[in-house]
Amino acid sequence: TSGQVRRISVLVVCALCMHGCGDDSADAAVGRRDAGPDDLYGNIKDGSIRVLTAQDGGGAAAVCGAEPFDAAPTQVNLLLVIDKSGSMKDTPDGFSTNKWSAMKDSLAAALDPVKDELWLGVQLYPSSACSVPDDDAAEVDVQVGGDALPRVQEALAAAEPSGGTPTAAALTRALRYFTTGAGAQLPGARYVLLATDGGPNCSEANS
Repeated sequence: TSGQVRRISVLVVCALCMHGCGDDSADAAVGRRDAGPDDLYGNIKDGSIRVLTAQDGGGAAAVCGAEPFDAAPTQVNLLLVIDKSGSMKDTPDGFSTNKWSAMKDSLAAALDPVKDELWLGVQLYPSSACSVPDDDAAEVDVQVGGDALPRVQEALAAAEPSGGTPTAAALTRALRYFTTGAGAQLPGARYVLLATDGGPNCSEANS
């Protein structure tokens, strides 16, 4: 029956606990080497097991192998790589705004609610007709999102879409930012978010 299965499962758990723990205190029934059936089942209430803690016995918690630790979130470093090619000025059929304006509005709506939970920066491409700068700099270095987002928006507002779409070169530059550039020393996880309106259209080496 389900009750018998539960009873057998408890025996297995408690047997492992007695084997692994050396706590012989009278207050730690689960984990005592001489614990009997009454001790083992005394903590079962409504089909569940209550794990004895320091509050139960006043001593160390009777949990085999347990060790408290503090968990902290990983720092998220997000580099935006934004396509500002000439086609971003186009307005698709059925839309009332061009792709450049829509992209800026969408980024603001997506990033503003989470700006305090990540670090943020931006690189724009291309720098001319079909190229990106040779360096690994960013228009806005990755930094605390609350400080970065207004600067990212300023960089986007100052940019004028033109040129082609050398996406491979832009992503290579983003990789250099995180491996040999200013982003290489950032702790935590590193991510690149690419925003582009279509396929690359520059030379084979750059697209």
